[in-house]
Amino acid sequence: IWDTSISEQLGLTNVGIDRNSNGMAGDRNGNIWIGSDQMGLLRYDINTHEVEPVQPINMNDRQIRHETVSIQSLYVDDTGLLWIGTEKSGIAYSGQYIYRFASLLNGDITAIAQADSGKIWYGTSDNGVVDYNGPLASRKVSAMAFTPDGSLWVGSKRNGLTRIQNGNATIYSLAKDSMKTLIDDHINALCVDKIGNLWIATNGGLQVYNPRMNSFSSYTRENGKLNTNNVTCLNYNMDSKKNNLYIGTSEGLVVLNLSNTEKKVLTGNVSHTKQFTNNYITQIAKDSRGLIWIGTREGLNVLDSNESLNNDIA
Repeated sequence: IWDTSISEQLGLTNVGIDRNSNGMAGDRNGNIWIGSDQMGLLRYDINTHEVEPVQPINMNDRQIRHETVSIQSLYVDDTGLLWIGTEKSGIAYSGQYIYRFASLLNGDITAIAQADSGKIWYGTSDNGVVDYNGPLASRKVSAMAFTPDGSLWVGSKRNGLTRIQNGNATIYSLAKDSMKTLIDDHINALCVDKIGNLWIATNGGLQVYNPRMNSFSSYTRENGKLNTNNVTCLNYNMDSKKNNLYIGTSEGLVVLNLSNTEKKVLTGNVSHTKQFTNNYITQIAKDSRGLIWIGTREGLNVLDSNESLNNDIA
């Protein structure tokens, strides 16, 4: 089931790329949080269907800001706390009914990740990783993720990938790495599956790093494993019974079953009665009911995976 009325309610339908979402996250309280440049931060209650625009309160002066704050990234940690990376306004966090913005971190917060210790790490648009002063492929951070071995992986838009482990940095770059481990240096997203593999979305295809084998494998149009090499976003649910990776591309949504490598390519629902508002996928999130929220360049789509895909991608 595709529900485009939600997208219209949020003001995100057919408004073009200038309002596409930069981040989406579902929390355990039944909220979907949507962050964008033009609309700021929106909270959608999946139970009441109410939409609330969230205006930040600066922790330093306690004053409500009336201008819209551009949201660059969203992350829900293991305690259920929502962390919000903003443009020019630092980092924010939100409890159940508390919205607090701190302007202690300068620059745009473009990526957020949590270590096993509980510490939250922040990547910025032009100043690297906060509290880390070592080598990086680039100080322009596009994505971050932790693997179970304690490595922090930092992606950049143009210069490849950095692995920080025990204070040591390893840089993987198609342009600079003689091992040719990466297929493309434009890193759009990172995520980790339940056995600890790192999945890497690039403009040249999808890659997976296996830390046990210390090896990279590729999914590309050329080797027949993807329909396009432009991989824009990733989503993997650690708590799901199904071992599925959701892959956003410029030509639709790919659902890859990591247990048997079966894949489905969707540009609408399975029965082909409804199409995406746009096939260029920008964000993917799963809410507490198991619904798949798919942000595109021209609006938001909501898929009831249980019904539309006959439980195949629940």
